[in-house]
Amino acid sequence: MQQRQHGLTILEPGDDWARALAVADAAISDHTSIATAFALLGKPLAFVPVAEPAIEATNTVARLIQLSPILSDPAELGPFLDALLAGDAAPGVAAIGAEIVSHPGQAASRTRAELYRVLGLNSPAPGMAIDPTTSAAGRWLVSGEPVSS
Repeated sequence: MQQRQHGLTILEPGDDWARALAVADAAISDHTSIATAFALLGKPLAFVPVAEPAIEATNTVARLIQLSPILSDPAELGPFLDALLAGDAAPGVAAIGAEIVSHPGQAASRTRAELYRVLGLNSPAPGMAIDPTTSAAGRWLVSGEPVSS
């Protein structure tokens, strides 16, 4: 693809987009869930035209499409990207991103609690200092030395 010659990453159906999401400066999406991920991150987001029946009007992605720029002519990709990268996410996109997360600011603590539950371990009390040297993995993290049994 010609776009790759200019340093763009083009994700194909089935590609793992999580790594690209972490390093991408912006995204041009259709109506897939990558758009909601960009809304969560507050990164510039644009869309290609999507046929009306392809997406329900009240859907989160449909709302993002209404707020974001649309790349209607692929020949205009260069100037379109320049304009997209020169700005922030479209006004209102951050508000939609905030609606997507049911527990803002709690991901780490909720994930940790769920991991302890799944592993059948007691979760340390909130604020309790954890000594990483009390486990083999913790000792490896602190020292970098191979762990012996």
